Amino acid sequence: MTNELAAIEEKIASPALIGAEHTARPVSLGWIVTSSTLGSVIDWYDFYLYASLAVFFGSEFFPPGNEKLGVLLSVATMGIGFAVRPLGGVVFGTLGDYFGRKYAFLLTLIVMGVATTAMGLLPTYARMGVLSPILLIVIRLVQGLAVGGEVGGAATYVVENAPENTRGLYTGLLMTSAQFGTILSLIMIVLSRHMVGEQAFKSWGWRMPFLFSVILVVFSIFLRMRLQETPIYMALKAAGRTTKTPLRDVFLDKANLKILLLATFGVTAGQGVIGMTSNFFSLQFMQAVLKINISTSSAVSAVALALSIPVYFGFGWLSDYVGRRKLMVSGLLLAAVFYLPIYMAMKFFSTPVNPYALCFLVWLQLSFNAMVVGPLMAFLTESFPAKVRTTSVTIPFNIGNGIIGGFMPFIALWLSGLTGNPFVGLAYPIGIALITAIVNLACLHETSGTRIWDEVEAVGGSAPQAAIKK
Repeated sequence: MTNELAAIEEKIASPALIGAEHTARPVSLGWIVTSSTLGSVIDWYDFYLYASLAVFFGSEFFPPGNEKLGVLLSVATMGIGFAVRPLGGVVFGTLGDYFGRKYAFLLTLIVMGVATTAMGLLPTYARMGVLSPILLIVIRLVQGLAVGGEVGGAATYVVENAPENTRGLYTGLLMTSAQFGTILSLIMIVLSRHMVGEQAFKSWGWRMPFLFSVILVVFSIFLRMRLQETPIYMALKAAGRTTKTPLRDVFLDKANLKILLLATFGVTAGQGVIGMTSNFFSLQFMQAVLKINISTSSAVSAVALALSIPVYFGFGWLSDYVGRRKLMVSGLLLAAVFYLPIYMAMKFFSTPVNPYALCFLVWLQLSFNAMVVGPLMAFLTESFPAKVRTTSVTIPFNIGNGIIGGFMPFIALWLSGLTGNPFVGLAYPIGIALITAIVNLACLHETSGTRIWDEVEAVGGSAPQAAIKK
């Protein structure tokens, strides 16, 4: 290790420079990963709880009389929460690069908890009229902002604490938080329905899963409060290399902006659409198109999600050995080729309902997504310089998952309703996945060998360039 880095580490250890917080008893890497993942589970639980109940909310928060329009509006409102995610990435990513990783992703958790509690207390259209859908949209916007900052912040925190050759494994574990959060939301919906009965659930019982999140948020805040700042950020701070203008450094640096755009259209755009297809459109397709009741469809999704968890961190771990890109491109191409046959098979096994076959078909879609998202956050964090890493990671991730992928269920259901063909909507994720794979193959390079500490050791602190194909 260079003399300069040793001097930086000596500064990091100085209470006079960084305050008493960083002289507290350190926590283990296992605690760091667990705390980051559990916190993300809460955020995803809160955010996806609405998605799981979107079809049901059509009659709760929108004018009665047109059931199909109510469903479409509720799904569109879900899309609004996704659309605002890039802004959340900018806001919380900037905070993470300016003030530190820990405080930014602690704040996202608090904001999400407040918004979801408000969702559980929101009056319906029958009681409040047009103000009800307006407040619903506001809550979804706040939730979208929080989730927009959560994933990039948590991934940056984990990567900057993990050993060089295990980043894929630990970020793969982190990305299972979406699966755990979705499973937990589905379990709470099913339990609430059984606890209070069908009629009471439609009247007020649907609020129970939202209010339950208060307990989860308090527990997660306790876990994250024990975390310290990352060693790389503290090294930059001690050396005086942190940024005071994250947005300017992200968008006016041509090299950084080039990586950001290529990461968006060469990775996250495709991942966003196949992620939404496997996680949510599959559920909505079973409910809205195949007319499978909510309990059965939710159980199918929950079991498939649970079975897919090892696949997510398995592909993350594998990417540490075989590289990130070949797995991500393979997942995109497999999804593009097999989506139509899979959804035709889902329709076939819906009359009569075969839950085992449906579960396998949903799991297969999730596995395609796992090939992309398992290595994804390691790839993104390795592609950007430390001083703007949180902002740079959150922007492409949230454009892909928020805007390009977020409206996928709405577009697919709208196209299906417009044409009367339930499979027409699949043209959107298939097309985006193919385009993303082509851009990746043509423009991006492998990043798994990137040494992110080299930037801290270097006097100039230059940006990583491994992601761009020469």
